[in-house]
Amino acid sequence: RSGIMPLRFLSNGSQQGTGFIGLWGCTTTPLSFDEQEELPFSATIFPNPVDGSSVLQLNLSEASEVLLTLYDPVGREVGTMEKRVSAGKPVIRLNSILAGKPSGIYRLEVLTPFGRLWQKILLQ
Repeated sequence: RSGIMPLRFLSNGSQQGTGFIGLWGCTTTPLSFDEQEELPFSATIFPNPVDGSSVLQLNLSEASEVLLTLYDPVGREVGTMEKRVSAGKPVIRLNSILAGKPSGIYRLEVLTPFGRLWQKILLQ
């Protein structure tokens, strides 16, 4: 909520017995953020927790390049995949990007010309 808040300061000068009282004001303004802009695409991983048959299903308004980057639990990049996909609801198999990775929680970055999404992956 916006408003005005009066503040009163007391200051003793460098000499004993001197000082002043000043009345100051300050205006407060709440910070607000616009609602998060909705991206023109979506991505879903299933099943998750993932296994050898897991896929990423996209929902795209037009054909595009998709770059997938997989990050391990400490944030290191551990795999990438680039694929050209059609408009609609294309499916990308995740076998190759997940192959040989130990169990754990990973983050998958999905980058398209329309924006970027992050998906959490639980690899069993």
